[in-house]
Amino acid sequence: MKTIKLIILSILLPVISYGQTDTTYKIVGGKRVGTFYENTDSLIDKDDNLTYKDEIFYIKENEVLILYLYDNCKKCDVSLEFRTLTFTTRTDNYTFDEEVYSGNNTIPIDGYNIKKVIVRKPENIEKKKSG
Repeated sequence: MKTIKLIILSILLPVISYGQTDTTYKIVGGKRVGTFYENTDSLIDKDDNLTYKDEIFYIKENEVLILYLYDNCKKCDVSLEFRTLTFTTRTDNYTFDEEVYSGNNTIPIDGYNIKKVIVRKPENIEKKKSG
């Protein structure tokens, strides 16, 4: 009887664990890029870039990337409303662009379909007006 239970458990355990996914949280705000914990403001890692550059994020197949675009921050030195995201699909390496609102936007990206996302540097940078 113990053998049957162990066999059933060994069959069910991989099936149950297969459905679990990891979630990664990334933020792009102006020139800054960071990784943070879910539902907190605590950054795990951050990169304060000196210039704007394309930010590339690779997504594992069993992962969900929560991409938070926040170009409306107090420390942002330019006024941005939109960013171009370049997606690469997992199955056929098809690449497509999508322009998204970047003032304050959260975008979930499923790694089952998408393997890479590039947040493009802004083309036309307009300095914020002080005052």
